[in-house]
Amino acid sequence: MKEAFDIKMRRVGERRTWPFGRLRPEYEIVIVDGKRNVYTTTTIVPSAVLVDRGNVHTTDSWDWVQAADRAYDPHMESWVSRPV
Repeated sequence: MKEAFDIKMRRVGERRTWPFGRLRPEYEIVIVDGKRNVYTTTTIVPSAVLVDRGNVHTTDSWDWVQAADRAYDPHMESWVSRPV
């Protein structure tokens, strides 16, 4: 049985990718088990991290990304802890 973690995610901006220099949204993901920080990363592929490290179902990871995009404000920290 998979463990249930507390996950926080936010969009932090954009990053250019290799080799063509395309701008892609960048996300910060923090996974916590109780009070212990299990995993922290900044990535342009948040679905892969959510599925692999956060035990989020593949179809639910899309909801997380969409919620982080909707909450994004470049001048505020807008964490998403549950996709709506």
